[in-house]
Amino acid sequence: MGVAMTAVALIQGRLWRAAERRSARSGREYVCATLVDDDSGFWSVVAFHADVMDELTRLDANDRLAAWGALHVELFDKDGAPRICRKIVVDRVLALRPAGALKGAPRRSAAKRATVDRHASDGADVVDGVSA
Repeated sequence: MGVAMTAVALIQGRLWRAAERRSARSGREYVCATLVDDDSGFWSVVAFHADVMDELTRLDANDRLAAWGALHVELFDKDGAPRICRKIVVDRVLALRPAGALKGAPRRSAAKRATVDRHASDGADVVDGVSA
């Protein structure tokens, strides 16, 4: 008998739509999502770890992320043409939108630049308020 192997993959892309929390027949919770990358198309993403499930469910459609876990690839037939089903059982996920950050909120550096621009347009000088 051969030795069983697991292929591990690191993928990155954006969520096609918000992740969904589901329950298996056994009652165990899991999260399903679909990730889209720029090269190979769609990936089915499944998470069973609580911290990974929480991270995926806080994200919205089009949020970018990287996922790492066990890779499963299968062939299936769609309308007489062979297709590839890509699935990853996620152990780790890294979202590009930090936890607690509001979607659409300006980044710190952008907000800081806006403040500097506003002061400059009001005629403020770097040394205003400094007595010699």
